[in-house]
Amino acid sequence: MSHTARGSSFVCSSAGANASDRKYWSLLPPFSSRITRMKQVPRKEGVHVLTQPLKPPGLPDIRLSMAAVELEHESGLALIGALAPTNELLSHIEMLGKPVRHILLPNTSPEHWIFGPDLSRCYQDAKMWVVKGFMEGKGVPLPGRSLLFREAQKRGILKTIPSGGEVNDEFPLQDIGAYTLDVPFFIESLIHLKEKDIIMVADTGIFLSSDDDEYSSGKVNTALAESLGIWNKLGPITKVVQETYDVESRKWAQQVLDDAEFDMVLAAHGTPIVADGKHQFRQCFSFLFD
Repeated sequence: MSHTARGSSFVCSSAGANASDRKYWSLLPPFSSRITRMKQVPRKEGVHVLTQPLKPPGLPDIRLSMAAVELEHESGLALIGALAPTNELLSHIEMLGKPVRHILLPNTSPEHWIFGPDLSRCYQDAKMWVVKGFMEGKGVPLPGRSLLFREAQKRGILKTIPSGGEVNDEFPLQDIGAYTLDVPFFIESLIHLKEKDIIMVADTGIFLSSDDDEYSSGKVNTALAESLGIWNKLGPITKVVQETYDVESRKWAQQVLDDAEFDMVLAAHGTPIVADGKHQFRQCFSFLFD
C-alpha cells in the first residue's frame, strides 16, 4: 500500500470509503479488510476516537480503538495506539489537518503494537514510543517482536515512554503522562491526557455499553458480561494478573487515582468512551483495595 504522510466527526465518517480503501492483510481478524470509524469525543475538543473491528470468527467484535489527540503545547497530533493503516484510516487522520508528531504503543500485547511499524512508515517524521523493555522482549512474550521495529530503531525514531518521574525532552510531557504497570508477562502504560482530563487504558479495562449497537443487539451474552463486571461499567479484563501481583497493581492504581486529574476513560477494547471516568476507574479496581 502506498500512502504519503497524512490527518472528522461515529459521525461515522466512513460512508465515502470503498472496499479497496479498507484492504489490509493482517494476522488479526478480520484478516484482509476492515472498516474504520471515527468519532469526536463529546466535550473533549481536539480528541477523536478511531475504531476498527477485532472479531475472531464466531465471536463478538471486541474492537480495537486508538485516539488522535491535538497537542496543546506542540503543533500536531499524538496517536495513542495503532490501527491498521488502511487508506480509509489515513484519510480520516488527514482530515484533522495537523501533522502526526507522536505514535504511542502503550502495551506489549500484539494487537496494540502490530500495526505500529506500518503506521509509522506513513508518518516518517513522527516519533514512535514503546513501553520500557519492549525491545528486550518484556511483557507478553513473542519471539522476533523486536525485528519488526528494527527499521524504526535505525531511523532513530523509536523511543521509550517515560514513566515514574522519568524525563525525556522529546516526549510531550506537558500534554501526556504515563503510569506504567510492569509485572512478569504484562506491561501497560496507562496514558493520561493532561489537558483533556482523560486517561486511556489498553488491556487493563474494558467497557460494554447497552447503548452501543454492537453489544445491545443480542451479539453478546449480557448475563456473562454482567458476571464479569464489564456490562455498562469499566471492568478489569486482566484481573488475574493484578490479583497475582496485587502489591504492584495496588500501587499503580492508587497513583493514578491520586495524581491524575480525569473525568473520562477511553478504552482500547469494547465501547471506547467511558463517562464518569474517575468513578469508573475506582470501582473497576476496587478489588485491589478490599
